[in-house]
Amino acid sequence: MIELIREWGKTNVSAIYLTDDWGSQTGIMISPKMWRRYFKAHYRRIFEEIHCFGKAVFFHSCGNIMDIIPDLIDLGVDVVDPIQPGAMDLNEVARQFGGRMSFSGGIDDQRLEDCTAEEVKDVVRRAIAMVSRPFGNGYVVSPANLVVPSVPFENLQALFQACHEQ
Repeated sequence: MIELIREWGKTNVSAIYLTDDWGSQTGIMISPKMWRRYFKAHYRRIFEEIHCFGKAVFFHSCGNIMDIIPDLIDLGVDVVDPIQPGAMDLNEVARQFGGRMSFSGGIDDQRLEDCTAEEVKDVVRRAIAMVSRPFGNGYVVSPANLVVPSVPFENLQALFQACHEQ
């Protein structure tokens, strides 16, 4: 991992995106104490290497990782991805950790195919209002996970339009 980071560090990218899934729908998959004991020091080394190159750390973990977000902040994670609406309360994430890191996600990809285009716009507006504005957070508006092919194209257009309107 460190060797890959060193190679990416030579490029013009502004962030390095790392993925590990620690969360389930209801919480972290192992105890936070165990996560801290066995994994935190390794992440510290990895994230410090990224920062040595002046790159941001973009850290992906699906599910509810509320219990380790303070650790991720301590380790220097710049953006946590995704804030998964089905697993975490967007407003609570923003309230507790606002101003100390940026967020990505927040749009429930599992509902995008069931909404009308106008409902998608409303979801995007609410996410922006909840996550970024009141707490001064950096926020990358995006679906919390992959967009499945069954999502109507009009809904994708509505997502992009609502972002540009804000």
